[in-house]
Formats: sequence, C-alpha cells, structure tokens
Amino acid sequence: MIFSACAARVSLLSAVLPLLAIGCSRGAPQRTAVTDSAADQHYAAGPAPASYQAIDVKSGGSVTGTVTLRGAAPKDTVVELITDQDVCGQRRSIRFVDHRGDKIANVIVWLADIRSGKPLPIDRRFDIASEDCGLEPRVQAVIAGGTLNVFNGDRAVHRTRFLQAGTDSTIALVHETDVGQIVPVRSVLAHAGLVEVRCDMHPYTRGWIRVFDHPYFDATDRRGRFAIDSVPPGTYQLVAWQPRLGQIDRTITVRPGETLKLDLAF
Repeated sequence: MIFSACAARVSLLSAVLPLLAIGCSRGAPQRTAVTDSAADQHYAAGPAPASYQAIDVKSGGSVTGTVTLRGAAPKDTVVELITDQDVCGQRRSIRFVDHRGDKIANVIVWLADIRSGKPLPIDRRFDIASEDCGLEPRVQAVIAGGTLNVFNGDRAVHRTRFLQAGTDSTIALVHETDVGQIVPVRSVLAHAGLVEVRCDMHPYTRGWIRVFDHPYFDATDRRGRFAIDSVPPGTYQLVAWQPRLGQIDRTITVRPGETLKLDLAF
C-alpha cells in the first residue's frame, strides 16, 4: 500500500511539472523546453549516413577564401504586416543578401564529393529562433543526425514549418504559443539536403538549413571569409551557395599540407 501511494504521487508530479513549466513561460522571456511536435514523431532520428567514412587524415590541406559580390546587391523588400503589429511593428524589411560592401556573409561553402576524412563533430545540437516575426539565423549549415531547438522569442504565436526545399513535403510542423518556448526537433536534421523554413502565421518569413552528412563545410562570416581544414589531398568539387544569388561550382585540388586560397564572386 505504501509503495502504491508513493508511485501515484510520483506519477501525478511527473504529469503536472511540464504543465507548470509551460504556464510559467507566459509573459516571461525565459526558455522553456517542451516535447517534440506531433509531426516529428513520424521520423526516426539517427546518426549521419554511413556513406561517409572517418579516417586518419595525414598531411591534410586547407581551403580558405572570400566570397564577394560584383555589381549592386538586390534591394531589401519592405513588407506591410497585417498580424501581430503590436509585437513585430507595422512593417518589416527583408534583406535577401547579407553583405558589408562587396563582402557577403552567410554563404554556405562545402566540398560536394568528399566521402572520407576527419571525424564528424560530436556536438550536434543547433538552434533556430522566431524573433521579431523573422528567423534567426536565416541561413545556416548543420551536421545530419542532430537536434534542432526551435525557440520562440516573440509574444506571438508561430507555426514553424520545415519542408524539403523545392517541394511541398513537410518534414515537421512546430506550433509555438508562448514566449520563451523551446521545441526540440530531430526529424529536420535526420537526412542530408536543403530544408526550407516558413511560418504559417507570417507568410513573408523564410529561412534555409543545409544539412550535411560530412564535416567539410562552412558559412562565410561578416567579412565574407570561409575556411575548411584537414582536407585529405585530392581533387574536389567546391560549391558556394546563397539562397538569393544562386550557386558557384569550382573544381579544386588540395595538396598535402598546403592552404589553397580562393576568391569566389557572385
């Protein structure tokens, strides 16, 4: 009888605590973790595909460079907001190309055909946040087989939808109702490829996540710089991609122990 009573109290406490945590997040910008979305339950999370093989890289080389823009950058678009004006304002400026002068930030650069090399990173937890009715970061590169924390930084409702880019196929749909709410999602990063991010509540919201099954990628910084290290000597196809400007392809040769410096221009 004593055991049964204790078990009942533990069961009740386990059920109540998550509700208290969610309720306390209302009106306070504190991060509160909740369970995965229902859509995520249909996808199995797992390690990156076995087609990539970790090896002991001897006399590895490096690839560094800068990505620039030739000519004028696309103009920002100003959107008049209809919903949640008290949170996000009456209008929002959307910048398609993040640049400082001719240097472009947030360009994803990777080796497209590399199938062996340095070990995959252990840390595979990434974040995306709804803030001011937009997404931060808007463009990011991640490793497959990890967890994506979807954070709501607004006092507004968001329905963040993750799709296979170029299709209407939904990978996961996260419904965020409270400021500070965090929903961990595994299905979004389960497979390599390009994921488009939208918000059903704010149709102008767009983001992109490029998921890799190997570690040879980088995103350019504010000065347009990127670096990829510990590359096994050989010839590879290097790709630079930006959602508005498109893609650059270049065949490169990495020599033992050397640093290959590139200048890429859209």
